Amino acid sequence: MILNGVTRKYLRIDNRNTIISEDEIEYVKRDGMKLVFHTVYRDYELYSSFAKIQNKLPDNFVRCHKSFIVNINNITELNPTSNIIYFSKNSSCDIGPKYKNNFLEVFEAHGNIE
Repeated sequence: MILNGVTRKYLRIDNRNTIISEDEIEYVKRDGMKLVFHTVYRDYELYSSFAKIQNKLPDNFVRCHKSFIVNINNITELNPTSNIIYFSKNSSCDIGPKYKNNFLEVFEAHGNIE
């Protein structure tokens, strides 16, 4: 969809036809049987699995923890020593040891490290 001359991609996240902009998603968190899409403006919850949703997400969404998939385009700060990823408005998530090397490789490959 083109809005104000900018192409935006949207993601349908549930059966109620909830549609959100991929650019606004900071991370997706697994919380028991639910997935929580944390965006710049609010959170959206649905019952699903990472396996189902990961195939719908573009390449800039990377698994960084057993409970988190992050949008690397929205990272404002990364601390690989303490394994924490920061986003706007003081939200953050963890980097799991199992996912750390792959996450850092993808993050660097996307040109986000200077």
